[in-house]
Amino acid sequence: MANSIHQLILRAKQLLWFEEVVRWGSLTDAAKANSIKQPNLSNIILEFEKTVQKKLLDRYAKGVGLTDAGKPYYQIAAELRNLLIASENMPSLKNSDCGSIKLWISDGLASIYLARCFEEFYQKYPKVNLDINCSIDMPELHEFDMALLFHKPKIKSLKLIAERDMHFSLFASQDYLKKYGCPENIRDMYENHKICANLVYAATWQKWQNIIKKARYSTTINNGSGVLLNLVKAGGGIALMPVIVGRQEKGLVEIKNIVPDFKTKFFLVVKQSYEQNQKIKDLSKIINAETLKQAV
Repeated sequence: MANSIHQLILRAKQLLWFEEVVRWGSLTDAAKANSIKQPNLSNIILEFEKTVQKKLLDRYAKGVGLTDAGKPYYQIAAELRNLLIASENMPSLKNSDCGSIKLWISDGLASIYLARCFEEFYQKYPKVNLDINCSIDMPELHEFDMALLFHKPKIKSLKLIAERDMHFSLFASQDYLKKYGCPENIRDMYENHKICANLVYAATWQKWQNIIKKARYSTTINNGSGVLLNLVKAGGGIALMPVIVGRQEKGLVEIKNIVPDFKTKFFLVVKQSYEQNQKIKDLSKIINAETLKQAV
């Protein structure tokens, strides 16, 4: 049979892999994003080209590009992908009060925003599971539906929902300041005070990294903003942390006019293919409103 179900399934798989490679602009990046070995993916594309007897991609040192012959195949592949995504988001599913959402959060953002968003979201969707991954790493495309990140991802298939500034300042507990006093300047701080440092922040700002290197007494944390917060609350020393966190914690005091204004951007993004999923739309609106409300 010329078009058996097995042949159609094989062609559909080839088209989807072809579309993925074009969308990423690189065999290597597409393979990495989908946890497949690059040579295996390259063989799939080569076999597809052999089947249609046309060269569909131009290979370059740092990526790939569509040939004229490949353009109509890419259109078909993109339509196939959109149809499959649409089948996941049919009205009966899109407006369903169950299911799950994969949410990726850069460390340091989860405790600030998500805790305040969950209650409102769960009032509307009590049966939806939120699969949350909190990490300092950048996620792969297949690992999330929505992400709140310190670094803007360079992926065309994502939609930017919000871009905000987060400001940082020095904080210490009242008990610590009663015992050791408040530093008079930067030198006094790194020579005579205990500094609790999140190494992620140190990698973000060279000035803060220099202060940590000079510190006579320091405790460094590779990541884990919650650990840093608890350490400071327990009187472990002075730390750089988000202003909206420090100012809301009872028992913490902001130490002003010692270090320059440290700030960084963070981004709320969703996959374009899930943009019309009602659950994701509602959650993104809640998180977006919370980030705007708490912008400092």
